[in-house]
Amino acid sequence: MTPAADRDDDMPAWPAAAIACFLGLTLMFGAPFAVFVSAGQHGPFTALIGPAFMWTPGLAALATCRLFGRPVAALPWRWPAWRYVWLGYAIPLGYTLAAYPILWATGLAPARFAAFDATARAALGLGPGAATLAAALLVATIGVAQAAAGALGEEIGWRGLLVPALAERMSFAGVAFVSGFVWFAWHIPSIVFADYSAGAPLPFTLACFGVGTIAMGGIAAWLSLRARSLWPAVLLHASHNAWTELLFDPMTVVDARSAYWATEFGVGLNATTIVALLLLCWWGGIPAPRADRR
Repeated sequence: MTPAADRDDDMPAWPAAAIACFLGLTLMFGAPFAVFVSAGQHGPFTALIGPAFMWTPGLAALATCRLFGRPVAALPWRWPAWRYVWLGYAIPLGYTLAAYPILWATGLAPARFAAFDATARAALGLGPGAATLAAALLVATIGVAQAAAGALGEEIGWRGLLVPALAERMSFAGVAFVSGFVWFAWHIPSIVFADYSAGAPLPFTLACFGVGTIAMGGIAAWLSLRARSLWPAVLLHASHNAWTELLFDPMTVVDARSAYWATEFGVGLNATTIVALLLLCWWGGIPAPRADRR
């Protein structure tokens, strides 16, 4: 292994004060955006609020590095083995394909293929079927790449700093739960005050999204610790957002009934995400703690 490859292992463990600083800065940087959405403000720059908000954990991580004398290069920027990159890309597609066809077939969340195909035909100028296939290919490539721009802002913070810092203090189960819960809590203002839900009652939405986010955070933590890199988590996050928001959700009827089952706020996708985490830990083992660096 080259010196650059194990640069993060040459650094001392993050002190508890650094973790607290990171969380505090994330809250401070994100507060103006939470106030904006809670006030229901709308304007020409409203579309930029979401992407900007997604970068607050990353900015908090970079500021924490600066405040604690840690070079930014010490974060896990290394490009990992390709198998982790492909896992990051493929896992969301796998748990999405495990959920939505069942929801469509059972009628719990009916499909709207014809409506989706009509929209794709109008946008792409292609014939029936071909437009849907082209849309799927665009999501698989450009959609994931575009989603990665926002996901990177979050993952520099969550899996670049928080997960490695927690892994120096607790077991993988603890890392997965704590980092996943923090990630969920960071989304709460958007769910409560903005239009970031599928329409189910708020307590159900929070509970279901919380469980699913903790499970997905566990997958991201597994990939980050195994690969010793934040990039697989970036791909995981981007792939999840692209496939669900741009393809599978638009192909699905989301109403007062199906909101309990479909989207990332429903039972179906979150159940298969939990299964994916369990299978990943069974197949790849549990990442060892890094407490020896304390």
